[in-house]
Amino acid sequence: MRELSRIFQGMLQCRKEVIMVSNAVGTNVLKPAEFMVALWKHECERTFKDKMTELKDQDKFMGMLNNITQENFDTDPQSKFADMSI
Repeated sequence: MRELSRIFQGMLQCRKEVIMVSNAVGTNVLKPAEFMVALWKHECERTFKDKMTELKDQDKFMGMLNNITQENFDTDPQSKFADMSI
């Protein structure tokens, strides 16, 4: 339960203006809903993946997180940045 609350606590620290304009990622290519999915993924990575010491465990976790994102949100915000050169 503690980890779950940390995810949402991190998401709630984000200001509404940042979500609406998506300036936090330096571009306006994300819609607010996509930004929230990206923020949720980021907080999940911070909460769970950062605790894993084995690279294979981290890779497995990222695969699971990406699958869950695709199945439940029908979007992958990171794919929006694949075509951009930053």
